[in-house]
Amino acid sequence: MSQVFTAGNLLDASRHSEYEFCQYVVYEIVRMAASEAIFYSHRILWMNITMLYHNTKSIMWNVEQKEISRLSTNPFDSYSYT
Repeated sequence: MSQVFTAGNLLDASRHSEYEFCQYVVYEIVRMAASEAIFYSHRILWMNITMLYHNTKSIMWNVEQKEISRLSTNPFDSYSYT
């Protein structure tokens, strides 16, 4: 079983084989990439939810404004009384 390197014993890497050191570096890269991917996927998901909320709110506001406009206009205003 190979030793797992940590930041504390990374300085002692010269005592370990090159294979173990590369294994640690790859492990750390994968670990950091996974944590970044989780962070960014949550961030992107939150941004999409926020954008969907604002778009829905905007659509509802436009629908309300059209309804208000429709209800506030006098249907007889379009006719000419001349």
